[in-house]
Amino acid sequence: MAIRLNILLVCLFFSCSTPNNKSKYFNDFEIFVEELEERKRTKNIDSLKESETFKFYLEQKDKFRLSNQDVQKIDGLTERFKAIFKESEGVGLKVNFYFENSASMNGYLEGTEFRKVMNRVVGNIQNYDNKFFFVNSKEHQQSNILEKINKKQIKVGDISNSDHQFIFSNAINSASENNSLSIVVTDGIYSVTDGNIDIVPIKIEQAFQKSLKHKNTETVVLKLTSNFKGIYYSETCQPGKKAIKINQNRPYYMLLFGDSSVVDKALQDIVNVTELPGYNEQARFLSSLQSKPIYTILSQGEEKIGHFKPAKRGSSLFTEIIDVEKSKASRYSKGENIENIFQFGVAVDFSNTDLPNSYLEDLGNYSISQEMGYEILDIQNIDDVEKTSRTYKELNKIQEANKVEFTHIITVSAQTNLFGELEISLNKNLPEWIKESGTTNDCEIKGEEKTTFAFDQLIQGISKAYQKKSNKSNYLTINLKIKI
Repeated sequence: MAIRLNILLVCLFFSCSTPNNKSKYFNDFEIFVEELEERKRTKNIDSLKESETFKFYLEQKDKFRLSNQDVQKIDGLTERFKAIFKESEGVGLKVNFYFENSASMNGYLEGTEFRKVMNRVVGNIQNYDNKFFFVNSKEHQQSNILEKINKKQIKVGDISNSDHQFIFSNAINSASENNSLSIVVTDGIYSVTDGNIDIVPIKIEQAFQKSLKHKNTETVVLKLTSNFKGIYYSETCQPGKKAIKINQNRPYYMLLFGDSSVVDKALQDIVNVTELPGYNEQARFLSSLQSKPIYTILSQGEEKIGHFKPAKRGSSLFTEIIDVEKSKASRYSKGENIENIFQFGVAVDFSNTDLPNSYLEDLGNYSISQEMGYEILDIQNIDDVEKTSRTYKELNKIQEANKVEFTHIITVSAQTNLFGELEISLNKNLPEWIKESGTTNDCEIKGEEKTTFAFDQLIQGISKAYQKKSNKSNYLTINLKIKI
């Protein structure tokens, strides 16, 4: 209620009523940022309140048909807004660290990689306002948690049970406070009655939906591996056979909760994956993107097969092409004599999406207009483009002329149904590595070093909660027009 009242007051002061035309929208948006820049020089600003107003403007952009220049202008205003608070970034950051201390975690305490990661992360947290907890079915605040982890003295509370619904709800609620970060370390094994995992995603989804109702908290899931030496407690073995002694590598997980800027800072300064031995994978869940990406069709380059020209002259950024003609033999044909190919590349700046590169480069996370004959052949990171290629030269020319930096090239191809409005969507999917990390049977645990009981179900609940909050099945859509 207080936030809504603050937005109303700010809107009255800064004229941020719902704009009825694009010109007024940009004028009001710019005035809002300019006023903030002026006020920043004279007094402190409530970042939470102003962030809610900023979010209002970003949501309003969807009401207009935006050109690439419009998108650049919004990105510029976004950067100016972020810069207003950059000086104080991290100064007031509050970090809550939750270490699951159920008996199933004891085996990791022997692992060299695990100990290195804990010392690195907890040591980095010491630079900020912090609180440390052991968690199982309750939280237990600790003043010297790293010493206890190093000495293998983590027995506090009911270690026979871990309630992930409580653990995650508690962490995400703590992260909902302004400038707050929560970090959870867990084996990811969801304890269920009689091995019934069907209700796992439902319970987690409900817990996250409640927490996400009033806050745009993001979630990052990291998968790591370390040696596990000790007793593994199976969820699916028969009574009397659940305790299994093992000495092998096992996965464990670290989850981060916070708003976009807090999570970005954490991944750079607190949980930098390049400094974590045993790091494997990363996933990030968010309701919506802060800004739409800039993109353009490439008029030159190795991706181009056939002929076309921009519908409008005078700009190297364009999304509409005409005079389309097919050619022969795609470089993706793998030796097959495929004729009558039309193909081109789309350069995209995904830098503001916050999504991991592994997600952005997975073809399975995209869909393309079914009524047309196109398919996505490749998604290439700009860093992997050959420096001597025509594509590289074309990218440099476009980037220098428009002061933009692209991150990826999406290559599309078709043989039939070439003309129309082509939509390429980046969808909200559960990453493949999460699906592959789950198992429904952990009784044969010896030698199994990659899967975790019900982990995929647990994260599926988180994913669904974010999808329902935004009420959208995709993060973004790239719109292109292809005419005769």
